[in-house]
Amino acid sequence: AGDELAYLARQFNTMSVQLQESYATLERRVADRTRDLETLNAIVTMVSGSLDLEEILGAALSKTMQSLSIDVGAACRLGESGRMLRLVVQEGLPPRLAEYMRCYAVEVSIAEQALKGGMPVVRQVSEYQDSEFRALLEEAGLQVAIGVPLLAKGRMLGSLHLAMRRQRK
Repeated sequence: AGDELAYLARQFNTMSVQLQESYATLERRVADRTRDLETLNAIVTMVSGSLDLEEILGAALSKTMQSLSIDVGAACRLGESGRMLRLVVQEGLPPRLAEYMRCYAVEVSIAEQALKGGMPVVRQVSEYQDSEFRALLEEAGLQVAIGVPLLAKGRMLGSLHLAMRRQRK
């Protein structure tokens, strides 16, 4: 009987630890979702208050970078041909990288995959095929790039480019 009680006590303690871990995970997920919703709400509020594309993209970029603790970012508009991106606003880009991104081909950046898939894409800077773009990103100390397609009514308008100097855990 003593062995059975000890076994039940251990099982109870194990279940208690698992339950605590589940609650902690749930609380983290709720906090993450709350932060995401607050970011989206701030962007929607900004968009509904302005018709100026540069102002809207600047506010969206700034809020996204702040919410996700991103080091540098840019919002680019897709040209009429669908093959070139033009820099609209940026935060934290080194001058040489900003100059390169003023007008560049979609295929040299992470934007190509994001625009084709219609979904955000994360890539290591070391995986970039275009050596000039990769060199500029590496020169800036950037390690991770994120491309987010910008869509309006099902139409591709451009992309947000976000980058970090460190890996996330």
